Amino acid sequence: MKPEAPPEYYDKVFAGGRYERNRQFYYDWAVKTVVGFGMSSQKGLDIGCGPGGFLQTAVEAGLNIDGLDFSPEAVKQSRARTQGKCQIWLSTFEDFSQWDNYQYFTILETLEHVVNDLNLIRTLPTGVLIVGSVPSTNDPSHIRRFTGGVHQVLQRYSEVLDGMECKALSKTLFGFTGRVKPG
Repeated sequence: MKPEAPPEYYDKVFAGGRYERNRQFYYDWAVKTVVGFGMSSQKGLDIGCGPGGFLQTAVEAGLNIDGLDFSPEAVKQSRARTQGKCQIWLSTFEDFSQWDNYQYFTILETLEHVVNDLNLIRTLPTGVLIVGSVPSTNDPSHIRRFTGGVHQVLQRYSEVLDGMECKALSKTLFGFTGRVKPG
């Protein structure tokens, strides 16, 4: 398995602006999903928030949500887009210690970049809602891709998520929900 790309890689990607194209459809899906689970008044955290496109959409929709990313450029752009309406943490997953402050987590197009994706989910409080997405596309920073579609996503993450559901959001992107299993 190849190593994770460092923050500097993402700083360059986000500075170039190419990351934000054609993402609004799944930002809208994630907001509707959080609302549909009755979590709109709860506190959420967008893990791997990138340059803040989803956070901006979520804040504008009235969600109470913060962001977390390890790329200084991503955090800078997220803060600019959300204009102080939420907290944006600059931290790695391993160093972040505020997990218990949140009742749900969004993880959109992040897990495919993380070597220890299952351990990341296991770090989260038991029973919290996860709203996530993963792609089947190939990218230099992707450690895994879900070419097996919905079945492959369910197979990988049902190990750590209870009540998991997954659906195709497009030909190359799969959205899923579930609650973190104990231990």
